[in-house]
Amino acid sequence: MEEQTLFATSFYHIAQLALAVSYPQSWDLFFFIFFILSLF
Repeated sequence: MEEQTLFATSFYHIAQLALAVSYPQSWDLFFFIFFILSLF
């Protein structure tokens, strides 16, 4: 349950960051995947 909450919170922050910063979508996806993998 805690891991799911952490994932949801992390996903929300990354989504907000992606919307706030106008990087190419492919780079947003790359950093998102890298960040998620770093959690495990």
